[in-house]
Parts: sequence; structure tokens; C-alpha cells
Amino acid sequence: MKEVQSVDVAQWGWGISRDIGRGEAVEAEMDAVISKRHEQRVKSEGERQLEEAWREGERRVEAPRRSARVAHVVEVWSRGGGIGS
Repeated sequence: MKEVQSVDVAQWGWGISRDIGRGEAVEAEMDAVISKRHEQRVKSEGERQLEEAWREGERRVEAPRRSARVAHVVEVWSRGGGIGS
């Protein structure tokens, strides 16, 4: 029969709490760097309007699609394949 060993729970979790504390410190440093970069960007570029940026992105993505649709319609109509053909 194997001998059962006991584990002191108070000492068992001690190292884990130190690792979590270091991780939280690193996370706080990262948050500070991100905030500082954001503030610098706002000073140099101004505040970005999220909706405006989204609309501009949509326009850029949609423009080639729209051109392709128009080209297709023109091609169909030029062949005489319009409505009721």
C-alpha cells in the first residue's frame, strides 16, 4: 500500500498568488502604454469618429462591387437582354 502524503494548502497557493500579482502589474503597465499612445494620437490627429470611419470603409469596399454590378447591367442591356426580352 502506498503512503498518503498531506499537502499544506496555505503553502501550496503561495507561489500562485505571486504569479498573479506580477501578471496584474504587467497588465497595468500595458494599459498605461495604450492610454498614453491613444492620448498622443488624439493630440496629433484629433478624435476619430467611429461611425464616419466605418462609413468610409464601407464606401471603399462597396465601390468595386458597385462598378462590377453596373458593368454587368450595361453588358446585359447591350446584348438586348433587358427586362421583358
